[in-house]
Amino acid sequence: AWLVHRKIQMLKFTLKPEIQGGVAVSQPVEVQYRLQRGSLLPGEWMPVQANGMVELETRHLLQAPLSTTVVTVQWRAKEPGFVWSALDGMKFILLASQAAAPIMEATPRESWGI
Repeated sequence: AWLVHRKIQMLKFTLKPEIQGGVAVSQPVEVQYRLQRGSLLPGEWMPVQANGMVELETRHLLQAPLSTTVVTVQWRAKEPGFVWSALDGMKFILLASQAAAPIMEATPRESWGI
């Protein structure tokens, strides 16, 4: 996951997935992304601009105001005549702490014993 400082106001990145069929196509590849904030359910799929640029305002990504939040960005691509690609994604930790030197603690998840 990428750690995002609380003073960063915008996240900007470009999504350019590989072409699925492996050959150049005359029509552009359709790309969509969705967000999942913390423990909330994933949001709706949203189209990516033709240039692949995604711009997100960090204050709108927090699960709750002033709450450090893990945001998962997932994306998929589709060439004309093909099905959607497998999901790809990345995670951001949006640090909302006001402390001068915040402390982060994490514990591993325990797997189910079946």
